[in-house]
Amino acid sequence: MIYAYNNGAWHRVTDKYSYSNGAWHKVKEKYTYSSGVWQKVYSSGKKLSDLPVGSLLKISESGVPQQYIVVHQGNPDTSIYDASCNGTWVLRKYALDTPRAISTSNLRNYSTSDMHTFLSNTFIPTLSTNILQIKVPYIYTPNSSVFHLYTGSDGLSVKAFLLSYTELGGINATNNAGEGSKLAYFSAGDNIAEANSLRTAYTIGGTNIQWWTRSPFYGQSTWTYYLYFSGYFSSYESNISQYVRPAMILDPAALCSSVPDSDNCYTLQ
Repeated sequence: MIYAYNNGAWHRVTDKYSYSNGAWHKVKEKYTYSSGVWQKVYSSGKKLSDLPVGSLLKISESGVPQQYIVVHQGNPDTSIYDASCNGTWVLRKYALDTPRAISTSNLRNYSTSDMHTFLSNTFIPTLSTNILQIKVPYIYTPNSSVFHLYTGSDGLSVKAFLLSYTELGGINATNNAGEGSKLAYFSAGDNIAEANSLRTAYTIGGTNIQWWTRSPFYGQSTWTYYLYFSGYFSSYESNISQYVRPAMILDPAALCSSVPDSDNCYTLQ
């Protein structure tokens, strides 16, 4: 430990500062140059990869910090997910303010849906942090008896996306088992109390809500799975409005605050 003597007392030094342009600035990282390479020798924060699953992280949307849950670390299944998915998975704790339809016209293909367009073109630009461009598995159902599963490098290129039935712990859908793997934060089961509780969601104001997944319902070609108020799976027409909880994958080497704040949230640096 390092201590500094000030005003008649010894104080533990927990951070490093540099004096520049008449002010002290906190040093976030320190590097040394050796053998032609810059190597990090000091960091003031914690790597995102070191955050336990279930931790809360604040990410600013249009300048307003919002809480996100760390729901997985790393690639959930290298046989299903592209290598780009090896990062820190986060899910918005509270739903976005406005309910939305998956799609008002093309009800069978998440990759061309209104939801995918909204998350890519409207939601992502509100974020002040770097979000990884990744590929997630998805299903295209041209009709109620045919489905096509795209995985690995053939997955959908996204930055923000909805979680799938399987990622959220669903186990009973006939043809959705390959649309990813269960993420570490969730418990397996379609209608089990513990699993349901982890999927139950609210608005910031505390209203219990229903929210969309990205998974089509196999038996009806225009239906999509969603989470009911109490956290169990149901399904309905993709052109109705339900609430939205965006998920994203962050660079695991990015830094956040070393300790949580008064809301028990870490903050990106």
